[in-house]
Amino acid sequence: MRTRRPSFSGDQSLAVHRQERLLLGFAAAFLACAQITLILARGLSILECWHMLAWGGTAFVGHRALQRWIPRRDPYLFPVVMLLTGWGILLIERVAPVFAARQSLWLLIAMAACIGLWASPAMLRWLSRYRYLWLVSGLILLAATILLGRNPSAEFGPRLWLGVDGFYIQPSEILKVV
Repeated sequence: MRTRRPSFSGDQSLAVHRQERLLLGFAAAFLACAQITLILARGLSILECWHMLAWGGTAFVGHRALQRWIPRRDPYLFPVVMLLTGWGILLIERVAPVFAARQSLWLLIAMAACIGLWASPAMLRWLSRYRYLWLVSGLILLAATILLGRNPSAEFGPRLWLGVDGFYIQPSEILKVV
């Protein structure tokens, strides 16, 4: 016997959107303060710090897409993910500024993929049908990283990348999704 989900009124939906928007605002304020301190410490210009503009755009577009396609959702998950993502980009910009642009590009690609999945519930059902295939693929990718892993920046250190002819990927990022 199937149980029915409780109905979700418009007022509850508005409360979810308002709460998520507020939390995204707190995340944006935290990241803006961190970005300002990085600008002051390094003497960077505002144009060199486009990563946070990309983050803000993806947060806005992601929030609007969630409002449209998944109105019944957890209001905490997306803001926490976006906060951690933005914080990670800022840390990368602080430690290795060369890689911050690449990470921002991956953020844009990931948000486009998320919006594509949110817009198509049939795609989510298709993905869930092959969960054991995803599990085995992830284990093979993990084994390949352990056996064939490289470190593109030095001879010594963690060998967490797979690569050919100067093109490297970090399978742990893919494994997080799988």
